[in-house]
Amino acid sequence: MAKKKKAKSLQSILARAEKLFHRGNYPLAKREFEKAWRMVEQEGVTERREEIARKIEICSKEAERLKVEDLVKRAKKYARKRNLQGALRCFEQAHEITGEDWIRERIGRLQGALLRRDTVKAARDAEAGGEYEKAAALYEQAFITQKREDLLAKRACCLVKAKRYEEAISVFKDLVVSDHGAMYNYGFALARVGRYYECLKVWDNIASQVKGFLEQKKAVRSLLAADLYKRFGRGQDFARMEPALLALRAKTSFKLAETSTEHLADLTMFWLTAVYGDVFGRFSSGMEESVNVRRELIRMAEDLITRHANSGDGAAEKALTYWNIEKKLVEDLSALVGARHDLAHLVCTPRFAARFCKSAQVLRLIRENREFFENTEHYLSTGSFYSPAWQSLYDLENGEYEKALGGLASISSEAKDMMSSRITALRGRSLPTACIAWNKGRIAPVDIWRPRRDCSISHQSMRRN
Repeated sequence: MAKKKKAKSLQSILARAEKLFHRGNYPLAKREFEKAWRMVEQEGVTERREEIARKIEICSKEAERLKVEDLVKRAKKYARKRNLQGALRCFEQAHEITGEDWIRERIGRLQGALLRRDTVKAARDAEAGGEYEKAAALYEQAFITQKREDLLAKRACCLVKAKRYEEAISVFKDLVVSDHGAMYNYGFALARVGRYYECLKVWDNIASQVKGFLEQKKAVRSLLAADLYKRFGRGQDFARMEPALLALRAKTSFKLAETSTEHLADLTMFWLTAVYGDVFGRFSSGMEESVNVRRELIRMAEDLITRHANSGDGAAEKALTYWNIEKKLVEDLSALVGARHDLAHLVCTPRFAARFCKSAQVLRLIRENREFFENTEHYLSTGSFYSPAWQSLYDLENGEYEKALGGLASISSEAKDMMSSRITALRGRSLPTACIAWNKGRIAPVDIWRPRRDCSISHQSMRRN
């Protein structure tokens, strides 16, 4: 009876094992098959040994597969929650079971990510501790492996805090900076190296009404104004200045001239040059709108100058005379240049041209386009104002004849003699008529238009720098 019971027990164990096997519960099925294996080993039963051993092997493989699937699933869940350590631990366990290459590659990526995260954490800790140069180096190291622009922005901000402004600017200039903190640091670095206009352009993108920030912007504007006056006092600096700075200089003169006539001379010199330049055209969407904007800006300045002149102020009356002369001259030059952007920088007032060593270039442009002018009088009149005798012509138009004679030292002696003998005849005559008189007196334009000695300009300098 005992034998029969054992045989029945083996059968029941095998039946349970098969049932679990077909259900896919391989771990429990394996355990039941192993029980059966031990029983046949003890009893010396051989007929089912091979079948049981095969089922145990299948169950082992399937159980490992299920375990690996579970580990991978858990690893991915950890990764989504940014628990990289948990994800790495699960992948390592799965790799111990299968040894598959793709799991090993995933482990390598996780180890790299952990290393980068540790680098970023170290950079943040260094930044928080005031070790800005160390933090900048760590952020750069992290960027090499992660290629994230925000890490470069953090590096640049640390360089600013470390007072390494030029290095910070070199990093910022290649980034698309949208974070207000980074924008502030970028602008701050620009201001610290004297690039005030660029600083304000960056800071204008920050919508903040914080009192301290607004005060800093105001201080930078004051520094820019002082710098502009200093730089515009040195003609050689003009070629390196952005056209937008010319516009800003003109607007500064306008604001100052609203309250004081001593700035009217600067206003008349810079305003027309700026208004006919490229900058104001950017505020309009088409040619017609650009013309309307220019017309309105000219009207604004002319109204301001006229208002001062009507008050009986002598300086204002003189400025109005200059304005009337220069408005027509600049209008003609603008029409002559047309759409040629390479020559647009030559559209300027005579005083501006003389101050910034552009007179010779403007004269060359006039000579090479003589057919543009209505007649000889128009041609000579325009060119004469850009000649070395320009100041004397202004004085003549203003009725200051003795002063006009005193300013002729820079032109030829023949021209000086002719001016002296004819000065009385020129009283009350317009400057175009004066130009005709010079021409009839056989004063060659090449003498009158000789370039100033202190402004030697090569042919190549006709192009915009």
